[in-house]
Amino acid sequence: MLRIKMKILIIIIISLIFAANENNHYAYIDAIDQIQSLEEIAEKHLSLGDTINAINTLIEITNYAELTPVYGDDFIAEKLYKIGQLFFLTDNHKSSETYLLLSIERYNQN
Repeated sequence: MLRIKMKILIIIIISLIFAANENNHYAYIDAIDQIQSLEEIAEKHLSLGDTINAINTLIEITNYAELTPVYGDDFIAEKLYKIGQLFFLTDNHKSSETYLLLSIERYNQN
């Protein structure tokens, strides 16, 4: 009887471990899908000339990318650089400088 209980306990523990790993896998897929859809939205804003909303969307992309280990520092640095460029185009030089410096810092973290 004790052996059966131990086997059942081991099976339950193993299944919980595999279930947790599978949920993390799906969370990464969801994060990738979310970032890709936000990238498409940012490009649509840019094609329509809506720079401010494109900047806000790119900031949201960097926030998502920082939360998931799927995207590295190069990806985030690239987005921060693009945000800095767009702020420069809108004559917001202080924000432009801030994001360009953040981009350099993130790129140097490699």
